[in-house]
Amino acid sequence: MKKYFPGDSEMAQLMREHDWTATPLGPVNNWPQSLRSALTICLRSASPILICWGNDYTLLYNDASKAMMGDKHPEALGDSASRVFSKIWGIIGTRIGHVFSTGKASGVDNQRIELIRDGSSEERYFNFMFNPISNEDGTVDGIFTIAFETTGHYRVEQRLRESERLFRAIVESATEFAIFTIDFNGRINSWNTGAERLLGWKDKEAIGQFVAIIYRDDDDNGSEIAEREIQLAREKGSALDERWHVRKDGSRFWASGMMMSLTDDAGNLIGYVKILQDHTERKQAQETQRILLEELNHRINNMIATIRGIASQTLKETTNPSDFVDNFNGRLNSLAHAHSLLTNSSWEGAYVGKILHKQLALQGIIDRISYSGPHAFLSSKTTLHLALVLYELGTNARKYGALSNTKGRVNVNWEIIQNKNESEVKLNWLEKGGPRVEIPNKSGFGRTLIEQSLRSVGGKADLHFEPSGVRCEITLPLLHKNRAMASEQLNDDLG
Repeated sequence: MKKYFPGDSEMAQLMREHDWTATPLGPVNNWPQSLRSALTICLRSASPILICWGNDYTLLYNDASKAMMGDKHPEALGDSASRVFSKIWGIIGTRIGHVFSTGKASGVDNQRIELIRDGSSEERYFNFMFNPISNEDGTVDGIFTIAFETTGHYRVEQRLRESERLFRAIVESATEFAIFTIDFNGRINSWNTGAERLLGWKDKEAIGQFVAIIYRDDDDNGSEIAEREIQLAREKGSALDERWHVRKDGSRFWASGMMMSLTDDAGNLIGYVKILQDHTERKQAQETQRILLEELNHRINNMIATIRGIASQTLKETTNPSDFVDNFNGRLNSLAHAHSLLTNSSWEGAYVGKILHKQLALQGIIDRISYSGPHAFLSSKTTLHLALVLYELGTNARKYGALSNTKGRVNVNWEIIQNKNESEVKLNWLEKGGPRVEIPNKSGFGRTLIEQSLRSVGGKADLHFEPSGVRCEITLPLLHKNRAMASEQLNDDLG
């Protein structure tokens, strides 16, 4: 079960022990790959992440999310999110339903949650970012929710509204906030230490300037933004501000802020106060999560398409159901082992020797194969295609070729060819000592895969059916970052 719920966290352990057959998700081995991949990201994240799956809104979450569950943890695991968050479901349920129906991300800011711990109530606030998890046809199967606790920031804003005295205390001590005041015309007339630290202007430089100096002016008109914000603060009492801003040196940062109207004891407007806090890291984290989700969906869709193609072609070449199962499982395992190898390198790629060893060890024939060559690093896409080709070569050798008797052997060697603009690896597969080879009358899926699969990555494979044994010449492109090293026997190093 650990492969489905990786890690040693409390939630990973609870998920491994949970009876999923009693939930709408059913047995774990039937879960879709998209759910498994999203859950891996969830369990490995240090940020609060929740997954809401299917029409029953089945809930899964990581250790960082336990705090917002209060006394509902751990019973909330596997329960419906609509029950776990029943008090706020009228708000977040609407947003989640919108994501399910449209496939577009949505969010809720400063959502109040009443936590019950040991019978005591505690008020907390969170921003929620709801992201769709889609299958290959675009249908949304689940919601990947990233939570950011905003309790501290929210309470600061609340306290700022309570009294001028508290405002003045914060102005003197809150160096993490840029706090300054402006007059009726939008001219800055006070500037705290936090504003100098965050924005770069000293108080003497900032005072008298129009507040528009802090806004980006390359894609928006800073003056118009400032005027709209002042007008809204005057009419509504406050105006939220969350956007890119600029410092004195021209560098930009993402800030969350608010402009509020200031009144005297008689209620007369006397100016405005502006509060800003740098949230660039949070913004970048959100962008990173968005990119990760896009990459996750892309990889899942590609993998599903590959599996469907393998299943379809395997079905065409087999008439016996048991043969289909064996052939399909073998190719699927080959693909899975290649994915495992790539996961260990953060999907940058893999070395030829490691790919070869993984695929042949999978079939239990590594002891009758010798191979050698320099360290040659392939891209992730090339790795997957080579893995399938090597698996087919190994299968053919084991069933019909040099490894089908007790005397035959296979020798594999490769070299790196340095060209002017690029480098490539040339790999030679040579079988000896097996039955006499006859040229096949027809081309099956395995042969087609060997001869055509590598074309999509700029490589090629040439099969030669020589009487003494099958020979295959493979040419593959290398990554630009490849480090060619001295030729050496890799069997001991990779065993």
